[in-house]
Amino acid sequence: MIQQISNYFKRIGVDHAMDKEREALSFDVDTQTGSWQCLVLLHRQDRGRCSVGFYSTLPLQVPKSLRTDTALYLMCLNNARICGSFELDPQTGDLHFKTYTDFDSYHFSERVIERNMLVNISTMQEYMPRLMKMIERQQTQRA
Repeated sequence: MIQQISNYFKRIGVDHAMDKEREALSFDVDTQTGSWQCLVLLHRQDRGRCSVGFYSTLPLQVPKSLRTDTALYLMCLNNARICGSFELDPQTGDLHFKTYTDFDSYHFSERVIERNMLVNISTMQEYMPRLMKMIERQQTQRA
């Protein structure tokens, strides 16, 4: 399935790198509000099912001293969210917006991949400026 997603990306002109061993793709996103990297991961489940996850990663790691406050803020953002969720890796400070979808191996849909990708990118584009300002403001206040 990762090859099918790669073929789809090639067809629509998305330059990407493929890691067949990890069953992952990555590509850069450049918008008016900023740039970041998006990772597409394939997770195989039992009975021929698999999940495809899109992870947009904020280009700034959250400093250790701000991770608790940031996690609380992300929890509030996720509260009423139906499609996708913000996640903070407590070890690295990486902040992601994740969307995913499930498929069985026989019903791959480019349309579903496209919708998932667009929701992911548009949400990150909308919230990235606020997240960056919040982190920078907290850093300044604590300095």
